[in-house]
Amino acid sequence: MKTCIAAYSAWTTGKDEAWKIFDHPDPLTSTGTVERMLDSFIKSEVKAPVIIFPSSTDIKVEKHVKKLVEPYRKKLDVHVFTGKEMKKMVTSLKKSGFPREFDDVWDLANYGRYRNWMLLYAAFKGFDNILTIDDDELIEKKGYIEKICEKDIGTKYKGEEVWGKGGCYINERGEKFYDGQIAEFMNWPKDRLFNRSIKDQLNAPGGRLVYCEAACGGNMIENREMFLKVPYDINITRGEDDDYTFNAEYLGFKYFFDKDMAVRHLPPPRTKHFWTRMRQDIKRFKYLREKVKIYGRSLDNINVFYKYFLQDDLEFKAVSGSIDAAKKYFGKDPEEVEEFLNNAIVAASELDRKRMAALVEKQIRFMITWGRIVPKIEGLWA
Repeated sequence: MKTCIAAYSAWTTGKDEAWKIFDHPDPLTSTGTVERMLDSFIKSEVKAPVIIFPSSTDIKVEKHVKKLVEPYRKKLDVHVFTGKEMKKMVTSLKKSGFPREFDDVWDLANYGRYRNWMLLYAAFKGFDNILTIDDDELIEKKGYIEKICEKDIGTKYKGEEVWGKGGCYINERGEKFYDGQIAEFMNWPKDRLFNRSIKDQLNAPGGRLVYCEAACGGNMIENREMFLKVPYDINITRGEDDDYTFNAEYLGFKYFFDKDMAVRHLPPPRTKHFWTRMRQDIKRFKYLREKVKIYGRSLDNINVFYKYFLQDDLEFKAVSGSIDAAKKYFGKDPEEVEEFLNNAIVAASELDRKRMAALVEKQIRFMITWGRIVPKIEGLWA
């Protein structure tokens, strides 16, 4: 099978606001973590093509990442995705029949749309599988792709075909643990409940593979049978990874969790702007609460992470958590205080469920259109 690695890499020019959406965007005055990731690929003898996707198409960002990558071209098949390629893709998609209704989704406004470019690139190049990795991660096992990631793809598990699966992260201490670096004192148990969902999967009976509902976007693999038909959500600002498993199931696919599939996750320390992720989470949980209803998902058989946040008392939890965080920063960081209080306002603002439902319906139309159009462009750039 032909597998490519699609690597997330966030950068900021200092004039944009990438830090409000994307995790730890690095300034162009730094080298970030790309080199560390590529070094790990060399040590683990990665043979698959690597495509790095900057979170900006600013030419300054492209040039900076290309300069970092250049020394690795002798040992790795590595490429930096560009704005020019993005425009060519959009032109081909429109010529193939993508309607004007979706003209506003071909950008990098959020994680869902960002990840869709990865799937589209894999489709255009005719790859069989795409493995997503983040540039703050390391592949440490030789043969990781061939022996672990590609393993099971195309087989059946309990009668269900395996076309996509995800794994977990290992932190610097060797623990299978996701570190979202949310301020520990916040009354907003997102990381704790997400890690509990991951542990529930790790401890689930039935062998190495189990059904997946909590996924880590920097360690997921999809086969063409899935990614040609299942896109990420165009409306979701973050949490696009485990949401992808919902989209797959809605379209008739089962997504799996592989207990042996793990990469080292070493995110740069987070020292400020703790309010940003919470704000995006508040928005996405409001949206997902409507989405799971329209998808026909019951909160009775969903993971503990979503079971907690998608209840009718979401607004109360978000307001109380925001005020609690603002109090902790009082007298220490005026910006955090103000923005956490603004989080409370976002949480308490009137919820237009009709508008949320309309966005979900648009996502459903987008998925149907994706499944009809994307197979037409498969292999055009092979």
